[in-house]
Amino acid sequence: MIEERELIRVTRDGNANSYPFRDMSHRDMSDIIFKKLGPLNNSLLHLVASFGNEDLTKLMAGQFPTLIIQTNSHGDTPLHVAARVGMLSTAEILVNHEKDLHPDEPRPLRMKNNEGNTALHEALLALQLAPKSKHSKNPANESYCKVPDATHG
Repeated sequence: MIEERELIRVTRDGNANSYPFRDMSHRDMSDIIFKKLGPLNNSLLHLVASFGNEDLTKLMAGQFPTLIIQTNSHGDTPLHVAARVGMLSTAEILVNHEKDLHPDEPRPLRMKNNEGNTALHEALLALQLAPKSKHSKNPANESYCKVPDATHG
């Protein structure tokens, strides 16, 4: 079983051909794919969205569409996270996978977090607060999901 720090590291590195991503279709991987990480209980897709990794977002949202409506301790979906950190392409991928959800499931664009904000609200708040140079990039490749640093003990 992969440890949480290692899982965070490989998620940050974003290689879709590395473990555990290359084995996502195996049944025994669901405990890793749906694992809650860090103090905010983020899903793996929350982390992928915060890093803006489009390939992994497509892979995970395509194979496990219910992950796009999974919330963390703050009520944030991966779409909230992507919007908050300005990962617009990642947010678009998540929105496009809404069609893969069962009709009775909530729609990601309408879901509100614990503060009552939709992903659009989060994006607009981020635009107000962020310097203009950081609107669509995450140059330091930082996670905004408050997970333990994978490189430090």
